[in-house]
Amino acid sequence: KRVDRALGQLRARLARRGIRSPAMAVALLLESRAVSAAPAGLAAAVSSAALSAPAAGLAAAGLLQLMSTSKLLVSAAVLGAILTVAVATREVRADLQVADDLADARRQDEALRARSRAAEREITAVTRERDGLRDSLAALRAAADRQAAADAANGIRDPEVAGREFVSAHPEAVALVTSAIRANLIKSYGPLFRSLHLTPAQIDAFVDLRIKGGEGGFRWSTEIQSPWAEFSLGDLSTTERDDGLRALLGDEGYRQYLDFSRQEPARTLAAEVGRALYFTPAPLSSEQAQQLAQLFVQGSARYQAGRTIDLAAVDWDEALSRAQAFLSPPQLAALRENRVRRQTSRALGDGIRVVQQAARAENSPSSAAK
Repeated sequence: KRVDRALGQLRARLARRGIRSPAMAVALLLESRAVSAAPAGLAAAVSSAALSAPAAGLAAAGLLQLMSTSKLLVSAAVLGAILTVAVATREVRADLQVADDLADARRQDEALRARSRAAEREITAVTRERDGLRDSLAALRAAADRQAAADAANGIRDPEVAGREFVSAHPEAVALVTSAIRANLIKSYGPLFRSLHLTPAQIDAFVDLRIKGGEGGFRWSTEIQSPWAEFSLGDLSTTERDDGLRALLGDEGYRQYLDFSRQEPARTLAAEVGRALYFTPAPLSSEQAQQLAQLFVQGSARYQAGRTIDLAAVDWDEALSRAQAFLSPPQLAALRENRVRRQTSRALGDGIRVVQQAARAENSPSSAAK
């Protein structure tokens, strides 16, 4: 405040003398004092006074201390300004970095949305193709029933004869069955194809070997056509098929193929659970399906012994307990329902076999003799 008052008084005095600007005052002062020399003997007088007058020395020391304090205050102010600028600069850089991160996140989100839309389109196309194949197979079954009725009227009972007759009357059945089996094989063995990095030509050769080696065919059974009718799409023996697959995949690829095939029941189980949950609020993800399949692979003693998994021999209670680590309660409920359905189907099959055995025993010649 004292400095402000002093400056105000100085401005007033300069104004009365016609000096309106500090720059003008400095210019006049320099002009008037530029050639003025110090009075003679000033230096000696000052030195003598400083040495002989303690009070004057103290005053000078006070003046020096005041000047030092002023310099410290100015330095502190400058340092504070520098720190303020540095902090502001850092905040600006942080804001710019946040803006860049936000832009990257938006680009990633847009890319994920594009992938999701592409996946939805692919799922829609696959679903449409599946529905078309299902309708074609339904039509094929209806035609098979009509053909079976005609065959029954002619006394044809042999399954292969009935199948050949049906193919002769409906040659389009071969193409429909081949397309359905091909689509199912590509879907089932897709993970193996990706693991072995097979080309499209190699995949087609693989599918052809499986179809011609006993995988391709169609069998149906009705009340009219008994016991059943069937036809096959290939005539390769199992040995010829396996030799062809080994030549196609190589020794290591063929070993992976056998191991993959032995895990098929576990993957089928995961697919069934996934279908049961597909239209629910808790669908099974692909990662969860893989975890579920591997859970039953690891819990199968038959698989560990080099054989195909038998789900009936797996400890389901232990599997359900371990599945709690990655399945939600609704997903666990779907897995339990699958277990019950399998147990019911197995019990029904056992009962049918018992009845058939009893019927054969009752109709045997030895029983008739009694």
